[in-house]
Amino acid sequence: MAMVQTKTQVRNLTRNQLMQGVARRLLAIAEDHGRDCDWYLERIDVMFRMELIAHLYLIIFKGDEPIAGVKLHFDWDRHATLVESVGEFFDPEKINQFGTTDAIADTMQAVRAYVDGLFERCGATRVEAWYGIRHEQVKMLGSERVDQLLNIRTSPEGKKRSSEDWAKIMKAKADKGAKRVSTLGDLPEASFDIW
Repeated sequence: MAMVQTKTQVRNLTRNQLMQGVARRLLAIAEDHGRDCDWYLERIDVMFRMELIAHLYLIIFKGDEPIAGVKLHFDWDRHATLVESVGEFFDPEKINQFGTTDAIADTMQAVRAYVDGLFERCGATRVEAWYGIRHEQVKMLGSERVDQLLNIRTSPEGKKRSSEDWAKIMKAKADKGAKRVSTLGDLPEASFDIW
C-alpha cells in the first residue's frame, strides 16, 4: 500500500490581494455568461494597487432592458483602518486552498447562484461589467492621469453614450426598488449591493 503525503502550503496574502481575488471571482461570473472581461483583468492590479476602483458592477439584461445588478463596493477608508489595526497581511490560517476564505467563498457562491438563477428562470440574456472610480483618487491624480493609468481612450460621444446607458441602468434599479446588502465577513472592506 502506497502512502500519500499532502503538503499544506500557507499563503501570505495581503488584504488588497484578497479584494482583487473577490473582484476576479465576480468577473468570472460574467465570463461564464459570455461576457469578455479581459479589459478589466488586464487592469485590475493597477485599479487596486493605486486604490482607483470604488465599485465593480455586473448588470444583467433581458434583451436590451437591465433587470438586475450586483455591485461590489470597496471601502478604502475601512481598508486603511484595518491595515493599520490588524496589519496588511491577512491571517494565513483563514486562507483556504482557493486563495480565499470559506466565508468569502460562500458569499461568492450565493452571488453566482443569484446571477445563474436570473439566466435560468428569469430569461436574462446577457451580462455587462461596469466599474466606478474613486472621486478622491481622480481629484488627487487628475482625470488625465487616471485615464493614462487605465489606458482609457473614450471619445466625447462614447462618454455621452455611456452616461445615457448608465442612467437607464440606474432607473431600472430605482424602479425595482428592492435590494440586499451583504458584507464579506472576513473582508469587511468589501460589500455587495444586489438588486
